[in-house]
Amino acid sequence: MERPTGASPPAVGPPPPNTVAPYTQNVDQARIRNFCIIAHIDHGKSTLADRLLETTGTVSKREMAEQVLDSMDLEREKGITIKAAAARMSYTAADGLEYELNLIDTPGHVDFAYEVSRSLAACEGALLVVDASQGIEAQTLANVYLAMNQDLKLIPVLNKIDLPHAEPERVAAELQRVIGFDPAEIILASAKEGTGVPEILQAIVERIPPPKGNPEGHLKALIFDSKYDAYKGVVAHVRVFEGRMGGRKEMKLMQTGAVFEPLEFGTFSPAMRPLPGLDCGEVGYVATGLKDVAECRVGDTITMAADPAPEPLPGYRQAKPMVFAGIYPTDSDQYQELREALAKLVLNDASLVYEPESSVALGFGFRSASSASSTSKSLANASNGNTASPSSPPRQALNTASRRPPARRFWSTIRPTCPTPPGSRSSPSPGPKSMSSHPAATSGR
Repeated sequence: MERPTGASPPAVGPPPPNTVAPYTQNVDQARIRNFCIIAHIDHGKSTLADRLLETTGTVSKREMAEQVLDSMDLEREKGITIKAAAARMSYTAADGLEYELNLIDTPGHVDFAYEVSRSLAACEGALLVVDASQGIEAQTLANVYLAMNQDLKLIPVLNKIDLPHAEPERVAAELQRVIGFDPAEIILASAKEGTGVPEILQAIVERIPPPKGNPEGHLKALIFDSKYDAYKGVVAHVRVFEGRMGGRKEMKLMQTGAVFEPLEFGTFSPAMRPLPGLDCGEVGYVATGLKDVAECRVGDTITMAADPAPEPLPGYRQAKPMVFAGIYPTDSDQYQELREALAKLVLNDASLVYEPESSVALGFGFRSASSASSTSKSLANASNGNTASPSSPPRQALNTASRRPPARRFWSTIRPTCPTPPGSRSSPSPGPKSMSSHPAATSGR
């Protein structure tokens, strides 16, 4: 196991924590490293991302905060990552050269498997973070399999070695026995204290290969995330695999067929920073100006409209509804507000669909359907007021069923998908018995 050492020599070490590293725009493709962090929930992934940003000087000490890449209040409150985030870092390695490190922070829950797979497809390597006190868990193996399917270079990191009940030797033996890592390549670290972070940065430079691709070829850029901006339209988070992005020439989305004129290019540091364009191998964003997020889906490929690529990047699939919910307002007078709130959520989540429905006990509401991951992001956006309009929807209009409400309060019913058996003429079952017939709905409790 690679033991953490002291501070790096001043000539090649990170800048002082109270300064921001100079931004490097044009870096040779051989000195670009694209990587992500994958881990089981609560194994210290977001804390490690904070230390990487702080050590490289991407975020100054004055601006530093816990879970800096987790922008939602719900993410900070629960200590989980719901939405993917990216950040570009500049790091001077032991060879004296400056490298561009593009970090993509991915969600850790199993419900986000498709989003994680697209984020992994945008990288050449990944940090596999394992808690030294808990060891390998289910999501650890699930993430390893996803990374192996993408042929990524894995760097194992044993985190939280500062805990009194940590067992790094036992967990390192597990990694060797279950996954097959060499004990010499396992890095011991404590993201909370900053131990082992210089070794992790150096391992990223040395072990993860640079991105491949022809800068002069047809443009191919993978969308690994997107969001809606009231002024810039849909902002697509992209990784450029072939060619370059720049200028105002029209671009095309190969799966949906949408054509747009780009409004802005840029990167994340971790705030959005405009640039003239993005070169081959880089990670950043493009403001499309599109008003419908359904036209810019995760996994789609961006190319030039006048000179398109012959085929899109592989791995795209449409998000299918996996979760069905009945949503009702706490007060019947808030029905119109709930309708407007759902309309705003659709701008950020293309897989969310809804239709009006009514209940004798609950009144007028909506039946909604979405993928499991996008439902979580939509509810998180709503609870955070993170919608396309400056006027956020009322929090009570999108409550959850975690608290038992009295009569006429909000009810949310989660119904598993029940496909119709082959040859059956009946429509798909809506799931379990309606909540309107639940005893608590009419008991006045």
